[in-house]
Amino acid sequence: MTKEPLGISYNRGHKMPSVITSDPLYRHGIKSQKGKTAQEVLEMGDLSPEEVAREAIYVKSHGSYPPGVQKKRNYTWNVDPKTATFGDKGKDIALGGMSQAVYDVLHGIGDSSAAYKTVTSKKYDDFQSMKDLLGRARNLGHGLDLPKDHVFGVAAVRRGKNEWDARNCVEGGYSLDEQAPDDDLGTTKTPGFRNATTETRRFGTPSVRSDIPKYARRSVADNQNYGDDVNAQFLLHPSQFAALGVEDEEFIKPRSKSYIKSLFLDTGYGLTEEEFDKCYASICDNNGEVGVDKFRHAYNSLVVG
Repeated sequence: MTKEPLGISYNRGHKMPSVITSDPLYRHGIKSQKGKTAQEVLEMGDLSPEEVAREAIYVKSHGSYPPGVQKKRNYTWNVDPKTATFGDKGKDIALGGMSQAVYDVLHGIGDSSAAYKTVTSKKYDDFQSMKDLLGRARNLGHGLDLPKDHVFGVAAVRRGKNEWDARNCVEGGYSLDEQAPDDDLGTTKTPGFRNATTETRRFGTPSVRSDIPKYARRSVADNQNYGDDVNAQFLLHPSQFAALGVEDEEFIKPRSKSYIKSLFLDTGYGLTEEEFDKCYASICDNNGEVGVDKFRHAYNSLVVG
């Protein structure tokens, strides 16, 4: 079987009922019934008086005009919008300011003072009438016909000579003694909280804590300065061996005689027993100890000269 026979539709082997095959004018689906035309749907025919009143309310409140009805803005002008034609009539061309029609419209030529009206929105006029007017009560749109000298509110009651009013309550009527500051202004009457001080008293915690003792073994979390921290000069000009992790205090710390001797012999000093004993005996302390730097200066003075 060929799926795409030439000139005829593809035969899928379906067998139609006899009611379809016997009638050549048979059509599928439900036959539609003729209803209203588009014009009848838009125009909606003649409305009853109740429907006309209801449509007028919706036009005023929502601006809901029926289809095909021209929108009205209730302008007061000497033009019939049903017959008037706006725009250029074709006799003048507004080019280069030479159009006479444009000039006449801009200058109001042909409009009489009695027939000429300014076209503005009614909402704008209503808003302007409700603005504040000097010397007159404001129009709130309530439709009250009041005289020009009408004043709202209750008349103020005149008070006596020594009777307090709102002004006295705001400004106060205190004497000079009552206006003076309190005797405890800036101070406190609570014992132990008074701002009493002396010329030598210092407030706050000192940066160098010389008032508390230093621990024998200082913790790494202890950031207090006990007076043994280096100064700004050391930070700007560090010692010669600071990059190697050797501080200056290592050179002045007291050392034993055997430690000093082995240190100088390992660094290349050619010391004899006589020279070493002579230098060490001249500078050692009561405990028989001496610092590295102190021994080096003694050696340079006594032996090297």
